Amino acid sequence: MPISLPFDRPITREELREVLLQVIKKQADNIQPHMLRDPDSVAQAFGLSQADIAKFAKQNEEAGGSQNFQRRSAEIFNEFLLNGIIMPKWGQSWGIFELTELGAQVIRGEEAMLLDPEGLAQRYNDLIPGGPDLSADYYKEAIFAYHQRLFRCSTIALGVASEDVLLKTARSIYEYAVNPQRKGDHKNRTLLDWRLAKVVEQMRQVLRSHDFRTNLEEDLRNNPLPFNQMDRKTMEEAWNSAGILADLYRQTRNEQGHPLGIAVDPNLLKAQIMAFPRYAEVLFNISWIVSGKSPQFRALRIVGLRKL
Repeated sequence: MPISLPFDRPITREELREVLLQVIKKQADNIQPHMLRDPDSVAQAFGLSQADIAKFAKQNEEAGGSQNFQRRSAEIFNEFLLNGIIMPKWGQSWGIFELTELGAQVIRGEEAMLLDPEGLAQRYNDLIPGGPDLSADYYKEAIFAYHQRLFRCSTIALGVASEDVLLKTARSIYEYAVNPQRKGDHKNRTLLDWRLAKVVEQMRQVLRSHDFRTNLEEDLRNNPLPFNQMDRKTMEEAWNSAGILADLYRQTRNEQGHPLGIAVDPNLLKAQIMAFPRYAEVLFNISWIVSGKSPQFRALRIVGLRKL
């Protein structure tokens, strides 16, 4: 799909990556890096009028100067080179590149490729209560292993990231439930079991427990928003998210946690990597709720779950 250049604001890194893919598609077997280095050259590749070229160049030259645009463009170009989208043209002096078959498949949409890996990892970091943790490290490894076409490594790293989110959520629920002032039959040390399947099974039971929801409702009675109107749906979303993340783990490990031999569908893996932060955020919200931190912030984030 052709990309439209923005004329009323600086281009984002993700948009620039898509734009450069389009320029590379146009140049095909005669890709010249110097044609991608500044706003004017990129805009000219789209056959725009001089007025539109000037608008695009002005917006991006003012946003940190032309050197910032050149740096981002060079980083993305090197990323394409490292991931086999382009390669030096055989028989030519260094400086002329051509589109590979893999690159052509990516542009046609026949081969999955994750765009903006740094941005994807950073957006996940921003979701984590207290800042980046072990799950963030493994999520980033999953993204970059995918980019190197190490699909089994990527799947395993994503499974470990899922495991970390699940175990931390289970511990936060356990610490909330063991308070002697709270009633209910959900005080179960299975939430701290070393077997993830047992932990997830117990956590999903707790999330559907009437006593657990009643306790939360009582604790959050003074919240800016009426928790009792959204508690059931919030718990159902968490129940579903726990099951999905557990599946990401189970596809690479058995009950004892030992690796399994697996065949990986790159397109399915890409979808899982893209969706992982959304499911993790649902469980992060449960951790925020039961930890007793920042009631107003928690309430606003609960409402945000409706948008998933």
